[in-house]
Amino acid sequence: MANILVAEDEDILRKNLTFILNSSGYSAVSAKTGVEAVELLKRRGFDIVITDLVMPVKGGGSVIEYVSEYCPDTKVIVITAYPSADSAIYAVKKGVVDYFTKPFKTEEVLNAVRKALESKKEIPFTWEKL
Repeated sequence: MANILVAEDEDILRKNLTFILNSSGYSAVSAKTGVEAVELLKRRGFDIVITDLVMPVKGGGSVIEYVSEYCPDTKVIVITAYPSADSAIYAVKKGVVDYFTKPFKTEEVLNAVRKALESKKEIPFTWEKL
C-alpha cells in the first residue's frame, strides 16, 4: 500500500482528498502547513507528496525543497490555486511529476498518483548494470 502525504491548508480540500485517497486503497495522511508536512517527512517515508504551493507559515516550496534534498525517491504532485509560469518551471526543475490548478478533477489526481507509483517501479538504466 502506497503512503501519501497531502499538504494543503484548505480544510475541506485536504480532508476530502485524504479521504478519497484512503478510499482508493492508499494510506494517506495530511498536513495543514509546509512545516507540518516537513515534520511528517522527517518521521516517516512517503511514496508521494501532494502539496499546495501557497500555505501559511511555509508553503509548498519548502516541502518540495525538502523532498528534493532528503527524499529523492518520493514523487511530488503540486496542486495550486495560483498557477504561474515561474512556479511551473520551478516545479519541473525540482522534479515534480505533475502540476494541477484548482479546481481539479479528482480522477486526474488519482491518475497522476497511479502514474507516479508506476514510475517508481521502473528500473533506471545505468552503465554499471551492463
